[in-house]
Amino acid sequence: MTKDTVSIFECWNENLKEVFILIAKSSLTELKEIFHQTPPQPISHWDLVKHSISFEIVEKSVSSRDAAVFAKAYSQSRSNRGYRFLIGALES
Repeated sequence: MTKDTVSIFECWNENLKEVFILIAKSSLTELKEIFHQTPPQPISHWDLVKHSISFEIVEKSVSSRDAAVFAKAYSQSRSNRGYRFLIGALES
């Protein structure tokens, strides 16, 4: 991944029926560590110990410039599953 690219991650909370679409330069491992230390504000209400949460990479090496548009379009394409979608970015 170059300095002008980011990855798009999907973080599912099965208990709250929420999905957090995250734009970040971090790896999946780093992302999980960051979440347990300081959860991003949009999901600060998630209980990372008690809730069933899963993480996956949606897309690697997305242009930083196009990432927000990609994340919004992606969340809209998946929004028919009865979950609430949240979108955010993690500053590196």
